[in-house]
Amino acid sequence: MENRDKEKVRIKDLEREIERLRKTLKEKDRVSNVGRQMAGMDHYIKNILNKLEGGSYMVNTGMRRNKSDIVSRGWSIVDANLSQISDLVMNLLLVSKEPAKNQEWCSPNDIAQDVFDLLGQRGGNHRVALAKAFEPDMDEYYLGVKEVHRCLLNIGTYIVETCDTVSDQGEPCTLLLKTVKAEEGIRFEIIVDGADLPDAISGKFIERIDPAEGKEFGLIVARHIAEGEGGTISLETGPGKGFTFTLYFPSRVSE
Repeated sequence: MENRDKEKVRIKDLEREIERLRKTLKEKDRVSNVGRQMAGMDHYIKNILNKLEGGSYMVNTGMRRNKSDIVSRGWSIVDANLSQISDLVMNLLLVSKEPAKNQEWCSPNDIAQDVFDLLGQRGGNHRVALAKAFEPDMDEYYLGVKEVHRCLLNIGTYIVETCDTVSDQGEPCTLLLKTVKAEEGIRFEIIVDGADLPDAISGKFIERIDPAEGKEFGLIVARHIAEGEGGTISLETGPGKGFTFTLYFPSRVSE
C-alpha cells in the first residue's frame, strides 16, 4: 500500500514536470516565432520611419513658408504612419504573450460597429466602399471584446490598405462587414467584392504567412488571437474578383 501511494505521488510529480516543460517549449516557440517575424519586417519599419521623416519635413517647411497646403499634406503622411506604428506595437504586444481570457457579456454588433467606424476613418484615402449587414435582434455573447475587436480591425485594415493597390482603376472595391448568429457562437464575415488578395496571402493564410512582411503581420496576430479564444479564421476565394474572411468565436449566449 505504501509503495502504491509513493508511485501515485511520483506519477503526479512527473505529470506536473511534463506540463511545465510543455509550457516552457510553447513559450520558447512563441518568442522564436515573434523574432522570426520581426526579422522579415525591417524594411517595412524603415519605410514607416522614412515616411514619418518626410512628412515631418513637409510640415516644418510649410510652417516656415506659411503654406497651409504643404502642412496639410505633410500631416496626412505623419498621421497615417503614426497609425501604422500604433498597430504594429499593439500587435507585437499581443502576439508575444500567452492569450488571456478577458471575456465579458457584450453585443457583437457593437464591436463590429466600432471597427466599421475606424475603418471608415482609415479608408478615407483609399478606393474602398464600406457597407455593413448586422444581425437584427442580436443577443449578448460572452466574448473577449478587445481580442475580437483587434482581429476584425487587423483584417479590415489589411483589406483597406491592400485594395488600394489591387482594385480596378477608378472603381472602388466593396468591403461588407457582417455579423451572423452561429451554433454555439458568433460569426463575423468580411466580404470583399471587386478586388483580389495577393497570391501569397490566398495560398498561405490557412497554413502560415512566413515571413511577415509589414501589413501581413496583422493577419498573423489575428489568427494568433482567434486560436487563443478557441475560435477560427478562414479565407475563401472564388472565381472573379472577391474573397471572404470568416471569423468564428465560440460563446455562451445570454438568456
